[in-house]
Amino acid sequence: MALHTDTDSPHVHLTMRSLGYDGRRLNVKKGDPQKWREAFAAELECQGVEATPRATRGVIKRGVSQVVHHIREKGLTPQVDQAKIQQVVEDFRDQWAGKAPKPRPWEDRIKEHQTYVRKAWLMAAKELNQSHDPDDQELAKRIVAFVGSMPSMKTERHELQERVVARLQRGAQKRQGREKGKDQDHQDER
Repeated sequence: MALHTDTDSPHVHLTMRSLGYDGRRLNVKKGDPQKWREAFAAELECQGVEATPRATRGVIKRGVSQVVHHIREKGLTPQVDQAKIQQVVEDFRDQWAGKAPKPRPWEDRIKEHQTYVRKAWLMAAKELNQSHDPDDQELAKRIVAFVGSMPSMKTERHELQERVVARLQRGAQKRQGREKGKDQDHQDER
């Protein structure tokens, strides 16, 4: 176990041996790790430690793996990023060709879930605000501010698309600037 308190969001990393001392292998089924996280968080709550899932805090992007982080630190582009870039380029080509966007049901589910989470927070704030207790009203204000500070509901793909568009726009502006300069040079020669 490693406890990280040197970041903006204190967190714990746990590792488990899949092979027991008796030589038997741990059989991890789909969904087990999430159940373990929830049980661990519940135990932390009993100890007075706030442990909430990312989605409850409005975070939709997963953390970056150490491998990908280190590859990026070296100035290289990991294969996972290359695949995402290729996907964005294909999306732009399809859009320019007039093709319908590819369905991405997982993005719809993310947006639906985040909309639900944010509404639930705001409903709690509304109920607290109706209380006559000033502490409840103050908490309601803090909840509204918390929801307002939640990150946007953009996936990594959306952010990558925005960066590509910005880069294309900068390139187009540079070309226009060069063309204006050439036009000005031609006019000066006359």
